[in-house]
Amino acid sequence: MVQERRPVDLSAGANHLRLGNVSATLDPSSVMFTAPNGSHVVSTTYDLGVGNNQNLIRRLAGKEVELIWASTSGHEGDRIKGKLEPTADGGFLLRTADKVYINPAGTLVAPADSDVATLPGLAVQIESDRGAREELGVSYLTRGLSWSADYVAHLDPATSKMSVECWASVENKTGIPYRDAKIAFVAGSPNRAVREPSYAPASTAAFTVDSARMTKVDTGLAMQPQSIGELYEYKPKDKATIGVDQISRVRMFEATKVPVHLDYGIRLNPLYAWGGGEANHQNAQLSVSLDNKTASGLGMPMPSGSVRIFLRDGDADRYTGADTLGDVPVDGHVNLTLSKVFDVTADSSIVRSKRVDKHTERKTLRVILKNAKATDVEVRVVQAIGGKWTFASGEKPEKIDAATSQWKVRVPAHGKATLESTLNLKG
Repeated sequence: MVQERRPVDLSAGANHLRLGNVSATLDPSSVMFTAPNGSHVVSTTYDLGVGNNQNLIRRLAGKEVELIWASTSGHEGDRIKGKLEPTADGGFLLRTADKVYINPAGTLVAPADSDVATLPGLAVQIESDRGAREELGVSYLTRGLSWSADYVAHLDPATSKMSVECWASVENKTGIPYRDAKIAFVAGSPNRAVREPSYAPASTAAFTVDSARMTKVDTGLAMQPQSIGELYEYKPKDKATIGVDQISRVRMFEATKVPVHLDYGIRLNPLYAWGGGEANHQNAQLSVSLDNKTASGLGMPMPSGSVRIFLRDGDADRYTGADTLGDVPVDGHVNLTLSKVFDVTADSSIVRSKRVDKHTERKTLRVILKNAKATDVEVRVVQAIGGKWTFASGEKPEKIDAATSQWKVRVPAHGKATLESTLNLKG
């Protein structure tokens, strides 16, 4: 949403004002004006602008224009005057007192007071009881102006601590800059009961990220989120300029030495009484989990966004993986899957299967875990089990939920460990 206050010169009575420099992709039905005291808004109009030559010719239909004939000599050609008449095929006629020129080759010159808007703009009629210079409030919703949160984290596996920075990246594809603007970031997903416009914008520029033109605004302080209904609003302390077709980044908050838990996980193929549990070789997945609590150095609403995690290696940062974060409330839990683990693998298979009765199959699951690291690791082996089942022998699994169980296995450095568990599965 864009909100502005514009100085305008009003006279007593009816005033017809045109406001340029507005978004080319605004929602016309969302436009709101706040009139000064002693004034009221009578009507508003959103003009899309001509956008292309054919639209310009249609806007100038019936008006007196000049045509400068094309010349190959490098000098201006002769000029003629006439009324402009567009044709159905996108061309035009120029009608003079005694002739009609059909699609003449040359340059059209229109009068400056033709009231043809070449760029998108808002027009407003205001009734005022006095003449004065006043401020007119304007607000509207627009497409092409959006923001997203992204997180940069530095992980220290030795201490199981991680620093976290949250940045807001603002994309401006509205066609106009916003200079020295106060910004408010709203986290959440409000419904947008709007219709898609049936028109094409007057001009559409391809959006590219040019690193040389990227603006980086560092407030240096965490933004304190404010609750607005079911959403949260973050307001930077300083103003910022959001240029056309640029990305501006603003620091939202940061936390240092956040306690994290590193998890090496293996998820096996689902197991059923009459099938499943196919043999499989796979690498473990590394994930990082943390709690969004004040005691952990966080404790504020975390908007959804991408999280990129780096390992500090001397003076260099080493990229280790990324994941997507959903909206996380205060005291919520965060779990991020980063990458496959090169040095930790698992080979799983069903080594024995026996029919106990016509409804029960007894199966023995074996998982051989290997660790090529120089340190011991604990691996969490997760198994989805369909239907009812009971534990028979071997390593007893721990239930996560009604359909999922797990085992935690310690695997020595440069070694391996074998997990074996027998279950009775009802079919």
